[in-house]
Amino acid sequence: MVALGDVFSVVAVLFGVCLAIWALMVGVSMLFSAKSDRASEIIQSHPWGAFLLGAAISLVAGFISISLISLPLPGPKLAGTLVYLSVLSLAALGSGGLALLAGERLRPLDPALSEFRAVAKGSAILVASGLLPLLGWFVFVPAMLFVSVGAGVMALLGRSPSRAGLAVNPEGV
Repeated sequence: MVALGDVFSVVAVLFGVCLAIWALMVGVSMLFSAKSDRASEIIQSHPWGAFLLGAAISLVAGFISISLISLPLPGPKLAGTLVYLSVLSLAALGSGGLALLAGERLRPLDPALSEFRAVAKGSAILVASGLLPLLGWFVFVPAMLFVSVGAGVMALLGRSPSRAGLAVNPEGV
């Protein structure tokens, strides 16, 4: 039998996780604004490329991570943990871009929104949509995770347009 306290505990944990994910999305988009802008551009221009790259990286890294964590030695367990934490950090960078994109699309609906409020509201909508049973859990959240990982990798490895222009023409003329 499930006690009322158990239900409250599950709801509190779920609320805390959602709040932490929201704060991570907003924080990353504000702290790493250049890379988050790049991730946002990538998601807007190449959403399927980001999705496919993120799915490939996530599935391969997930297989490697689970394989290493299941070994009894502490060294491989640490390596497996570092693999999945690396993928999640890439997802955090990409989700900052996703939050910027969602906020950018909310601003025409309410022109009085500041950039911060738009990003905060966009992040809240993305996190809340992941709470929808079945469709949110098994379709939207994995899709958002794959797009975030792919966009994070592309933003991290890609050169920014201003640096690319300086590399071709170092004098900036």
